[in-house]
Amino acid sequence: MKISIVIGTYRDKTLKQLDYLADCGIKPKNLDGDVVNDIDLYAFRLNMDYKKIDKKFIKKLSNYDYIIISGGETAFYILNKANFVYIENKKNIMPLISKGIVKGGILNNKRLVLKGGNIGDSDIYLKIIDCMVVGQ
Repeated sequence: MKISIVIGTYRDKTLKQLDYLADCGIKPKNLDGDVVNDIDLYAFRLNMDYKKIDKKFIKKLSNYDYIIISGGETAFYILNKANFVYIENKKNIMPLISKGIVKGGILNNKRLVLKGGNIGDSDIYLKIIDCMVVGQ
């Protein structure tokens, strides 16, 4: 299973989550890179780096089995760039963390997890991944 974690802000809580992921060996990748690993993290400031979130980046996301997006504004921006039509909602992973399938556009039929930017403890992404692996 290939998983992409996409984080579009650097708030205090997000920085703690990023530090935890780094301690676990998951460090942010360059948005321009082409290699897709088992778990890839893309962290950026949407308000500064939005031009890098282009069709090439969206196409790269289509190579993952799961896409985890943190932040409503980030999710909205990426999904609109992908020309999605709607998200078919599935059972929530946890409170305020939803799971679904993208319908339409470049990411059609991709499994998606949406998490609010301020949701979760430092280890939230590993908890999400554990839920995804168990709940497939």
